[in-house]
Amino acid sequence: MKTINKLFLLSLITFILACDSDDDPIDPVNQRLTEGFIVTGTSEDGTTVFAQYFEELPSGAIDLTQGQAFQFFSPADVYDGAVYTSRTDGSNGLAKMVVDGNGEIIEEGFIATTESTSLIRVRDSNTGMYVDPNTPSQIKVFDPQTLQETGNVDLSAAPVFSDPLAEVRTSSAVFRGDNIFVVNREPVGGAPLDNFTMVRGSLSSGTFGNQLNSTTGPTSGFNPIFRLTDEQGNLYVHHQGDLSPFGNPGGILKIPAGSNEFDPNYDFRVVLDPTLFLQVMRGFVYYQNGIAYAQIAFETPARVVDIITNVGGIRNLTDDQIDEILFLLDNEENAGWVEVDLNAQQIIRKVPGIPQLSTFAVTNVQFIDNVPHFVIKNSTVNAFYRYDPTMDQSEVVFSATGASLNSVIDLSANNLR
Repeated sequence: MKTINKLFLLSLITFILACDSDDDPIDPVNQRLTEGFIVTGTSEDGTTVFAQYFEELPSGAIDLTQGQAFQFFSPADVYDGAVYTSRTDGSNGLAKMVVDGNGEIIEEGFIATTESTSLIRVRDSNTGMYVDPNTPSQIKVFDPQTLQETGNVDLSAAPVFSDPLAEVRTSSAVFRGDNIFVVNREPVGGAPLDNFTMVRGSLSSGTFGNQLNSTTGPTSGFNPIFRLTDEQGNLYVHHQGDLSPFGNPGGILKIPAGSNEFDPNYDFRVVLDPTLFLQVMRGFVYYQNGIAYAQIAFETPARVVDIITNVGGIRNLTDDQIDEILFLLDNEENAGWVEVDLNAQQIIRKVPGIPQLSTFAVTNVQFIDNVPHFVIKNSTVNAFYRYDPTMDQSEVVFSATGASLNSVIDLSANNLR
């Protein structure tokens, strides 16, 4: 009898310990998924952004409205499975968004700012940066794990900040080692800068390093930059070109490895046709082995040519005619993606099988499993494409309905591109 009671007691203790062990199922709400994909799209009226988590890259057709509805969801960077964006409820500040075990996208924490901002970048698990519009010449350094501010890079000594209205462009910054390079936004309402300008700061000292002045001529700045450093440490940055009818074309500049100045012998103007009316470049990203992708104009719409011809040249255009031309360029599918050779400074070809876009279309490139993928939106296409450079062909990965496709975020990738 004693033996039976002893065995029963031991069994009971074992059962209790097992129930109280660390092997108990974890509440999915407290889990965090660091692999998979978030697909986002904007409603037709522009008031809602839908975001949906997929364990695997979707295929076929997906309804974007099945995702969670946010007032704002525009990823600025991704690191360790977390997406960094402006606050999704439209309030001032920056948010760290994660996916829980149920596949729900939730805010894990936020950084308060005095005004709305979208500039936030993460270098590694210990270092990130953002800009608060209230202090436009200051780079705030923070810990991505805790979101606590850990330092400051004071760029106010840069010559460009002698104008009190000058500020860091709200979406353009890149890390290279201890350095952070940011693009200056020309003074609001003031005279435009004569050339494309960047400012370098040191993360370790928190001080201004130097100002990089190009000889490009006036440009309109450039879109967000991410994957721009090649295997040797050369940093490539692009400028859009001048959006005015008399502007110069967009191009790519180079900051060589070991240097903190623009290479004076490198000014690659990415232009397919030198007779084009508006030769802007809206996107650029480095791929590998000296190859990159850029979004440029292929042709000038016929209606634009007619308007210019009828008035005897672009210098005779009225403001209303310029506005009409810009409207046409924003709606005609006259632009798209090209593959470029950065070493030879030449366009290799249009990316085959990728539909054309309007000049000002918002699009992007992602590298999933080191293969280029393109978000494409035009009057008939709303889809995600894969381009295989080895086979020189493209295919649709999935098409989207219900909203305009914005982005496909690979949570397993550190940094967006």
